[in-house]
Amino acid sequence: MKKRFILLSAFTFLFCLTAYSQQLNLGLKVDVTKIVILRPIQPYNSISSINALPALFLKFGVLFWDKLELELDGGYQLGDRFDGAEAAFLAKYRIWNNIFTFLSYLNHQNDGHEGTGSGTSSYSYNFLGVGAEFKMSDLLGLDIAYYHPVGENGYDYEYISAGLGDYKRVNTSQISSFISFGMIFNF
Repeated sequence: MKKRFILLSAFTFLFCLTAYSQQLNLGLKVDVTKIVILRPIQPYNSISSINALPALFLKFGVLFWDKLELELDGGYQLGDRFDGAEAAFLAKYRIWNNIFTFLSYLNHQNDGHEGTGSGTSSYSYNFLGVGAEFKMSDLLGLDIAYYHPVGENGYDYEYISAGLGDYKRVNTSQISSFISFGMIFNF
C-alpha cells in the first residue's frame, strides 16, 4: 500500500508539473539486463548469472528548462526466475546536445518460485542506478545504466536442519549489481 501511494504521488507530481514543462515524452522502453547472483554461503560459494528476458516499460517523461527531465516508468520484467512488475523513477540532466545523464530508483516485485524445501524468494528488490541516455532522434533513444541493490537482497533459499526436527530458512544466494541496456521509442 505504501509503495502504491509513493508511485501515485510521483505520477501526480509529474502530471501537475506538466503545466511548466517544455515537452512531454511518452513512449515504450525495452531493457535488456544480465542479473548477477552471488552464492557466498558454503558449500555453494560461486557466482552465476541470469540472462533476463527484455523488460517492457511504458514511460512518461517531462522535460523542464531544456536541461532537466523527470521520468516515471512502469512495466514488467519477463523471465524465468527474475520476473515481475517493475517501476522506476529517473531524474535526467542534459550534459551535451542529445546526451543525458541520470540517477534512477528501480523497484522490482519478484514473482518468485517458492517450494517446500527450497526456491526463489518472493521479495521486493530496490535498486539505485546511474546511467546515460543518447537521444538519437525525437522518436528513438538508447541508454545504459548501472544498478546496485539497496536493502535486503536475499534471492535463493533452502530450509536447513537446525536440529531435533527444526528447520530454518537460510538465504543461499543474493542479488548483486547489474547493467541494463535500453532502447526507447517515443510517441
